[in-house]
Amino acid sequence: MKKSNNDKNRFVLTPEEFMSLAIAVPPQHRASIVLQAFCGLRSVEAIPSIGNGMKGSSRRGIHGEDIDWVNNQIRMSNVVSKSGYPRIIPLTPTARAWLAWAGVHPGQIGPVYGKNLAEVREFRTGWPKDALRYSYGCYQIAIMRSLPQVAEEMGSSETMLENYYDNSKSREEGEAWFALRPPEEIQP
Repeated sequence: MKKSNNDKNRFVLTPEEFMSLAIAVPPQHRASIVLQAFCGLRSVEAIPSIGNGMKGSSRRGIHGEDIDWVNNQIRMSNVVSKSGYPRIIPLTPTARAWLAWAGVHPGQIGPVYGKNLAEVREFRTGWPKDALRYSYGCYQIAIMRSLPQVAEEMGSSETMLENYYDNSKSREEGEAWFALRPPEEIQP
């Protein structure tokens, strides 16, 4: 995985690296990688866990009823958002395709996630924290070229995006990320 241009230990996956990860991830953990890679959720928003500092927290991860399939958005409430502020996240065709691959579908209620991959034995060693979210942010910035809009989607600030995200990705790199579709051999 490539480290971003700044030295903050942030990792940005290439489309090829993501596809390798997708093939390796057991089906019960697929939704967690999709929500981070194609919706920009923090790992603690996608998958609450004690290892993510959620012990004793009233926060919960995304549930099926938070996904508005008709209006193509995820409505993240304050009980999911790490910042405690609600937000709306676009549900792109890419996110929809990958969520279907992950077994998340319209009408589903309750939790849609498995475990945080950093806590799954096979993925514990060397799993870069928040690499999928950083990848989303960098590639979304490459396409949108609007820090305020991407910051709002991600529940972050423009300053955070400027300081911590690799803003040197090309539009073509961003388009390649969001053009990814699950390969037929790993369909559910």
